[in-house]
Amino acid sequence: MIKKIKNIFKKKKKLTYNINRKRNFKTIELMFNSIKKENDFVDHSTWADLNMNKVYSNIDRTLTTPGEQKLYSILREPLYDKEKLEKRGEVISIFDRYNDFRRDVHEELNRIERTDDDIIYILKEGLETNFIMKIIYNLFTIFSVLSIVSIFLIPNFRSNAILILGVISSLNMFLHYSAGRKIGDKIETIEYTGNMIKVSGSLLNVLENRLPNYCEKINRLYKTTRKIGKKSKMITTVEGLDVFADYINILFLVKERNYFSIVDQVEKYNKEIIELYNLIGEIDAYVSISLYRDNLEYYTIPKFTYEKRVMKSKDVIHPLLEDPIPNDVNFEKGGMVLTGSNMSGKSTFLRIIGVNVILSQTIYTVLAKEYISSFYRVVSSISLQDNIGEGKSYYFAEAEAILRMINSTESEVTTLALIDEIFKGTNPVERINAAAEILNYIDKQNAFTVVATHDLNLIPLIHNYIRYYFMENMTDEGMEFDYKLRKGISPTRNAVKILKFIGYPKDLLENIDKRLEKIE
Repeated sequence: MIKKIKNIFKKKKKLTYNINRKRNFKTIELMFNSIKKENDFVDHSTWADLNMNKVYSNIDRTLTTPGEQKLYSILREPLYDKEKLEKRGEVISIFDRYNDFRRDVHEELNRIERTDDDIIYILKEGLETNFIMKIIYNLFTIFSVLSIVSIFLIPNFRSNAILILGVISSLNMFLHYSAGRKIGDKIETIEYTGNMIKVSGSLLNVLENRLPNYCEKINRLYKTTRKIGKKSKMITTVEGLDVFADYINILFLVKERNYFSIVDQVEKYNKEIIELYNLIGEIDAYVSISLYRDNLEYYTIPKFTYEKRVMKSKDVIHPLLEDPIPNDVNFEKGGMVLTGSNMSGKSTFLRIIGVNVILSQTIYTVLAKEYISSFYRVVSSISLQDNIGEGKSYYFAEAEAILRMINSTESEVTTLALIDEIFKGTNPVERINAAAEILNYIDKQNAFTVVATHDLNLIPLIHNYIRYYFMENMTDEGMEFDYKLRKGISPTRNAVKILKFIGYPKDLLENIDKRLEKIE
C-alpha cells in the first residue's frame, strides 16, 4: 500500500547504474530456466568455474526485470552463427554511437523498474481463473444496480430496495476483502505487466528513427495488448484516498470484475505479452552491454572463422581484475599445456580464455586488442569441490567434469576443454596414466584442450600439446610474479620456497631438500 502511494507522487527517477547492488539470482535465472535447450548453453559447473555470476554483475546495467533476465540468458546461451552475432552487434553499436538515443531509451525503461514476481512462469502457466467467483461477482453487481434502480423508479418498493441494497453492500464488502487476500499477489503481476505494456507504447516514439525493426514489432504487440495496460489501472488504484470512489468500487465490485476481465485478456494474448517481455528485455540488455563497453579501458569486436581450432588474440585480459596483465593467445594445431608454480597465473589464464570466448559469442565483445577465433563450446574443470550433501568426493566430481568434456566433443561445435590439475584427487600413479590417456583421447576428438598441471612427468606422455609456462622470482620480500605467458616448460618450483617464506622450521626444510636431492 505504502509503495503504491509513493508511486503516485514520485518524480521521474534519476538514472543510476549500481553494479554492486545486491542481485536476486533466483529471479534473474527465471527466463533462462524457462527456455534453456539441451547442450546449447553454458553448463552450471563451467559457469561456476569461470565466476560468471560476478562477470554478469560487472556487465549488468539493466533497469528492468526483463532486462536483467535477458542479459543473463544471453550470457548462458552462446551463439555459433556469425550472422546472428553480427545482427546483435549492429543493435549494440547503435547504442554505442548515439549516446542521447541510448539515454532516452533507458529513461523510458527506467519507468518499468524491477519485480521479484515470477512473471515468465505466471504468464506461461496462466493466472488462476475461478469461473464460479466470476459469475458471483457479476450477479452481485447486477443486484446492486437493480436495487439502486428500484429506489428511484419504484417508489412503493423503495424501503425494501434500500434494505436489500444494504445487505448486498455488506456482502459485496465481504467479497471485496476476501478477494483481496486471494488475488493480491496476482494483482502485482498484472500491475507490472500493465505498466510494461504502457511504457512500451511511449517507447515507440523513441525507437522509431534508430531501431525501426524493433519499433515495428513492439507497435504490433502494443496494439494487441494495450487494453490490458489501460484496465490494469482499475485494479491497482490505491484505496483510502477517495472514500466515495472506494464505496463505488466495493458496491459494484469494480476491481474484482476488472481482474477477471484482464485475466481473460492475458490468457487470450499470452504469447504476445511474452514476446513483448522478451523484446523489452532484449533492448534493456543491449543498452547495458553498450554502457559496459564505455567503462572498459579497451575491447575489440570479435572476428570469427568456421575453420576449426583457431584462436588468435592480442593483449587479452580478465574483466574482473583491477590491474590485469595482458597476454597474447595463439592456438596451434595441438592443445596447450601450462606449467608454472603455485599462484603464477595458470588458473587465471584458463578463466581468461573461457570468459572471453563466452563474451565473444554472447555480448559480441572481447577484452583484447585483437581477436580472431573459431566457435567454441566452453566446458571446464577448474574449481571443483567435495559435495558432502550428494556424497561425492573431489575425484568423483573431477571424473564427472572430464566426462562432460568427452561427451561434448561429439557436437558439431568444437569443445574448448579447460582443465586445471587433472585428477589431483587421486594417487600419482593412476593420476598421471589416466590423465595422459584422456588428454590424448580428447585431442583426437573435435576439441581444443588447455590443461594446467604441476605434474612435469605428465608432459612427455601427452604428444600433441604445445608447452607454455608462467614463472616467478623469489626475493627477500616474497614471491614476485609477472603473469606473462612463455613458451616452454617451467624451470622452477616454489612449493618449498613458500614453506620457507611463511616460516617453517629450518631443520624441517633441510630434510625436505635432502629428500628432493635424492629423488633428482
